Amino acid sequence: MALVDASLDRMEVAIASLHRGVGKWQAIVDQVAAELAINPALADAWRVVDPQSEASLVRQRRFCALCAGPVSEAVQEGIVRPDLRPDDMILIVAMIGTAMREKDEAARKTMIARLTELLLGGVQPGRSAHG
Repeated sequence: MALVDASLDRMEVAIASLHRGVGKWQAIVDQVAAELAINPALADAWRVVDPQSEASLVRQRRFCALCAGPVSEAVQEGIVRPDLRPDDMILIVAMIGTAMREKDEAARKTMIARLTELLLGGVQPGRSAHG
């Protein structure tokens, strides 16, 4: 998990150096894509640990915390759909370079539904299925 921690450290530095708005939200997506392009093993590092393990949950919470401000700003500014949440960024990461695995059929169906919604509906405002 040291590979994931180093990636999150770089992301934290990159996000902290940016200003409010589109650039910050897009920087998260760009940073993840860049990290995966540079080191595809990063996707494997996320996948090899049980997503419900404490080690994985700590890193997921850290990633979501890094995303919270930029996602909130982007929502407030109307850059992204109003129901986009920091934890949706985990799904976006999955779409960029990994396939998140779930333990049972119900959880897989839930994941597939959300991934499909984001893929087809996008993150632009006015595309929410919930509002």
